[in-house]
Amino acid sequence: MGVFDRFLAGQFPVERDPFAIYFKLAGLNGRYELRLQIIGPDLQTVVADIELADALASADPLATTDVIVGVPALDLPAPGRYSVRLRYNGLLADEISFLAERLP
Repeated sequence: MGVFDRFLAGQFPVERDPFAIYFKLAGLNGRYELRLQIIGPDLQTVVADIELADALASADPLATTDVIVGVPALDLPAPGRYSVRLRYNGLLADEISFLAERLP
């Protein structure tokens, strides 16, 4: 439990235990198919691609929606900065990153 933006490992590749990603959405007006992608440090390798089973729908752009996405065990092939991309209806909504590092 907690908030973090870094994974530490003794060696790579490494398999990380399952974890969850939380995000809060606002400004929705319509129906949205959501997908979460985790992209490797080379910005091309898709490490995880998770499509949310249920679409979100909202007619009130002022309302907020909380979403939690369970990420299964995740293979991180190399140290570096990984991108986490939230997509809606095929478009990029937002992108954040986390750092995977070797233990000193």
